[in-house]
Amino acid sequence: MTLVLAVLLCAAQPNAKAAPAAAPAYTGTRFEQGQKAFADGRFDVALKLLDEAAPEEREPAAVEKLQLLRGQCFAARQDFGHAEEAFALALEANPEASLDPGKVDPALVKLLESMRARSSGKVSFRSTPAGAAVSLDGVEVGAAPGSATAVIGRHKLEAKWPSGGVAQLEVMVRPRREVFVELVLLEREKEKVVTVVREVPVQVPVPAAPPPERLVRPWAGFRIGADVNSGPEWGIDLGGGVDFKYFSIGAYLRPYRYFYVIPRVAGIWPVLDFLNLFVEAEVDVRASSARLGVALGGSAGVEVFPLRWLGVFAEVGGKGFFINRGFVVDARFTLSGGARVRLP
Repeated sequence: MTLVLAVLLCAAQPNAKAAPAAAPAYTGTRFEQGQKAFADGRFDVALKLLDEAAPEEREPAAVEKLQLLRGQCFAARQDFGHAEEAFALALEANPEASLDPGKVDPALVKLLESMRARSSGKVSFRSTPAGAAVSLDGVEVGAAPGSATAVIGRHKLEAKWPSGGVAQLEVMVRPRREVFVELVLLEREKEKVVTVVREVPVQVPVPAAPPPERLVRPWAGFRIGADVNSGPEWGIDLGGGVDFKYFSIGAYLRPYRYFYVIPRVAGIWPVLDFLNLFVEAEVDVRASSARLGVALGGSAGVEVFPLRWLGVFAEVGGKGFFINRGFVVDARFTLSGGARVRLP
């Protein structure tokens, strides 16, 4: 009768010193104090206690919990670079490490999951006799001997021989580690699975994290505007400024007929990646040889980005012009549109 013997080779890195005897999962003092300090919002104190506790922890479960808590402390201090480093250590201790979305900021849960999706290891396999067709999680990865890169975590490995023998086993893939699996087909009365563990470090390409979103974007552009119920009076304004995520500041100049200086501030509502709605307030300062005018205006509009660095906008609004001779109020209805070039 056909028997399948699957041998999983996994274990400690070569040339590594023998690990000391495992300590209890939690000796308690520093880690528990760190937990309490975190709960009390004393993140610097918590980090100090957790850093002192880290060398004492040997059990993977303890290391996982400690590093997840360190990552949350760093994130609470807005230090996301060190938070990612702590989460990476937690995933090395347990590739299935997770955060409870009911108790933790969903943004941190998403960060940990994105790091898991970007982390990978390598599975190398061979078979006796050679030539078994091997699949990983139901996807064929080639004939043995061979190898495949996989996202960290548990995976189902299956081998099928042309003679009809089949072997299945579960492997745990860890970040930047290579797991060796040998699948042996034997003729015995009973099926027997023997597991021996060996694991070595390997350089596995890790996809780069997406670049952080740019928070400040300088811009320059032009605007064609018309005061509809005043002639109409129209002109072309040239200007520049800075966009932030949810607001923008800048100024326009109109250097002919009348000299205009138009400081502006706008609130931005990103609706889609390529579409923003905005509301804008401005102060028009108009100078001429005869008089000085100051206007307060407001408008609302939409801006579309056909390219990440190019925006086209249109807006509608109104303004009240206060002229210094008697402070006569001159209310006007405005329409304008234009384009801006900004850093992508």
